[in-house]
Amino acid sequence: MTESIIVREELNRLVAELLEKGLSSAWIGLELMTLGIGLLTRIIGSRQMAEHLRGIAKQLEGSNEPGATGYSAHG
Repeated sequence: MTESIIVREELNRLVAELLEKGLSSAWIGLELMTLGIGLLTRIIGSRQMAEHLRGIAKQLEGSNEPGATGYSAHG
């Protein structure tokens, strides 16, 4: 089984489990984001992940300005 198939099956299983519990789509999104951050941290390392998250935080902090182009400007 390839890695992508394993990941897809695990994500499908997790989402099905969360839906069965009656969780909202927002909560499921948060769970998936948390899982993604955990996986990415293991792949790229904690120091690089911390630097990446600091960059995201900088963009989000400036997103209240008119014409913002950070993460939150996308929706």
